[in-house]
Amino acid sequence: MASLDTVIFVGGCMRSGTTLAQRVLCSGKDAHPLPAECQYLTSLLAAYRSGADRFDLFGRDYFGSPDAYDAFNRRILGEFLAETHRTLGLPRHLVLKNPEITFHFSDLATLLPQARFLLAIRDPRDTVASMLDVADRHAARGVASPLAAMGRDMKKLSGLFLRYYANPYAHPDRFANRLMTMRYEDLIASPEQTLARLSQFTGIALEPRALAAPDPQSVSPGLKKVEKDAAFSGAFWSEKWLKALSGDSVGRFREMLSAAEIATIEAECASFGRSFRYW
Repeated sequence: MASLDTVIFVGGCMRSGTTLAQRVLCSGKDAHPLPAECQYLTSLLAAYRSGADRFDLFGRDYFGSPDAYDAFNRRILGEFLAETHRTLGLPRHLVLKNPEITFHFSDLATLLPQARFLLAIRDPRDTVASMLDVADRHAARGVASPLAAMGRDMKKLSGLFLRYYANPYAHPDRFANRLMTMRYEDLIASPEQTLARLSQFTGIALEPRALAAPDPQSVSPGLKKVEKDAAFSGAFWSEKWLKALSGDSVGRFREMLSAAEIATIEAECASFGRSFRYW
């Protein structure tokens, strides 16, 4: 069996460039075709966290100790990664992505001490504007989603944005040098430098063609079918995922949001915006 050199988990808030980040990494030599989101693994990790939080009540009779519980879950994760590695053609580099997996980054870092983590970041104002696009599509399709329920409540949308990043930054000691942040805007404004950073961090050799429209053969048919056909997830689909990188959406919030809405996001995400040089 071909060896698996690196496992990279891609996370970040929805609409922040997680699919683009995964697509770029999957374009590299010895990676694999761009797959659908890794939602099954996210569910496994949610079950792990639930069991860990209530271990003394419900876990000790089945596992004996927290160390034994962690060891059991490492075996499950190992089996999942091995099966995924085989199914995706035994690549040297495995790149798995789901925005909601970000809520479990610190647990993954503990359970898989060799894994690496890429955190996609985008201007909160543009991210919220893109969330509104999804909410409108859900409403039009009659999908009762959390985004549709939030409407244009900028405080709630800003709070949702920030929750995606709370977990990794609450446990920096678990990552050491295994966590990298990538601003969506940097990939557009400084593509060569950003690709070089990604290559160095992941070990995946990336070329400028990583920013071109992907070869259709390098994209899983499952991804295209699920995202386009499913009532809920289809609302997240973007044709830009299959096109060359473009900066058209940078600053789009100015067309989408009122001055009052922009001011609310900047107030709610003040520390984040300053830390990552958005304002």
